[in-house]
Amino acid sequence: MMKNTAAYSVNLQIPRERAWDKLKDLSLAPCYVPGVREMDFITSKKEVVVTSRIVYPQKLREEVLSWKPGKEILLGLSKKGREKFFPFKKSVFRYSLSETGQTFMKLSLEYEPMMGYLGYLLFGGFIKKR
Repeated sequence: MMKNTAAYSVNLQIPRERAWDKLKDLSLAPCYVPGVREMDFITSKKEVVVTSRIVYPQKLREEVLSWKPGKEILLGLSKKGREKFFPFKKSVFRYSLSETGQTFMKLSLEYEPMMGYLGYLLFGGFIKKR
């Protein structure tokens, strides 16, 4: 896990199984990821580790690093073939489902900023608001 995280949790108000059915369909990203208008799969597999997609207009490549059915998907982020892209030295995005009587989805961007602590001071607030 990286030391910096920007996270948000939301009560989905649907059963966890139904939430997972939607979340595991990676083609639905434009329906639930703010700013993503469309996406293309790079790989033929669409629901396992190593599945990759490009999301637009950001042109980010997202590769599934971890797939825990019913619980979590972890995506590694890169741009132009590099995991280092402004303002990140490295970043991953985690979708987690939990159920405590109600179904919650936690969305978290875990990252290491460029320029270390200075980068965190300069960009950390912006990243958390976004």
